[in-house]
Amino acid sequence: MKLTRPFTLRHLLILVAALVWTGACAVVDHPTTPHRALAPSVSSWSEVFARPPVIEHEAIVSARWNVPLSGMLDLDDPRAKAAGKTDAPTEIVLPVHVLRHPEHGVFIIDTGVTNPVVSFGLAELAFDYPIEIVDPIESILARETLPFGGALLTHFHLDHVLGLPGLPDGAPIYIGPGEMAARSLQNAATRSIFSEVVSGHGPFREWQRGSAVRIGPIEAAVDVFGDGSLWALFMPGHTAGSMAFVAHTTSGPKMFAGDTSHTRWGFENGVTPGTYSADRAENAESLLQLKALEAAVPEIEVFPGHEL
Repeated sequence: MKLTRPFTLRHLLILVAALVWTGACAVVDHPTTPHRALAPSVSSWSEVFARPPVIEHEAIVSARWNVPLSGMLDLDDPRAKAAGKTDAPTEIVLPVHVLRHPEHGVFIIDTGVTNPVVSFGLAELAFDYPIEIVDPIESILARETLPFGGALLTHFHLDHVLGLPGLPDGAPIYIGPGEMAARSLQNAATRSIFSEVVSGHGPFREWQRGSAVRIGPIEAAVDVFGDGSLWALFMPGHTAGSMAFVAHTTSGPKMFAGDTSHTRWGFENGVTPGTYSADRAENAESLLQLKALEAAVPEIEVFPGHEL
């Protein structure tokens, strides 16, 4: 499905406002409840990846879109300048990473889009670039045979939560600490959309940094299932509560960076996102941790936030 209605600058700003940090009202009034992970079963990444893998992973493109490169990459960074990077509409994907655990069921990292997107207020929105719906979350989950275990959100920007209305009723939704309280003047324009996106969902389960442990170069991580197969990593910077994830899968170790790095080029070259990040200095520190983990585990496959 393709939204062919031309996107105006006004409507682009309404949607992308969720990606801009200026400091005023909270993104949406929605309750959270503290979620403390189980005690970790291992103390090093070598132990993690020495165990037999149990998780199956599938990366799925839910939608395609175009956004300005200046939002996803700091074009003032000397490395970006040396590479000749300039601002231009850049194609991205809105991915859903499906993780199948034999005991805990199907978990997804981020939600893609629901079908149709226009069903909850976006009918009045348009963009300079069309969104192409490839595989809505309802179709993705309908193909699964294991029970749905929950959604792991890397952060609460609109392009990562558009699929929330398509999740099963009562589905557990996990989010980073302080993410729902993020404040922005732009939120005044998006609160009604976010309210529709979260409508019908119970309190989000908020990871607690106090229950995290340091593992290698990662300063704070929690063992999601308590068996060492999936880890939630605290990576603030892009947003206050940004998270990344590491999974030990049957096809090898995987890192899901979220928007700590939107692009593969940004990750490989250590260049942070641009205007879409709340705190670039903090984002840079988080990106350094992820790159250090990649260096320590060379076989790990890295998935940036918007490329596969």
